[in-house]
Amino acid sequence: MDDEMESHAINLAIEAISIFPGEKMKIAKYIANAFEANYASLWHCIVSDGHMRFYVRYDADNHIYFAI
Repeated sequence: MDDEMESHAINLAIEAISIFPGEKMKIAKYIANAFEANYASLWHCIVSDGHMRFYVRYDADNHIYFAI
């Protein structure tokens, strides 16, 4: 993921957390929908408090992992 997209993802996460505090599903949907609107294609977003385990396949060029 390029720097602009990473910055956009982080800003969207901060925005979504303030709009939907504690509502992980709504936060994930907000971020995924914004990415689909801006960058086309299908995007997945996983929001966790650190207690969730998952396995996904992804394109290394279009992936970001960060904590807020």
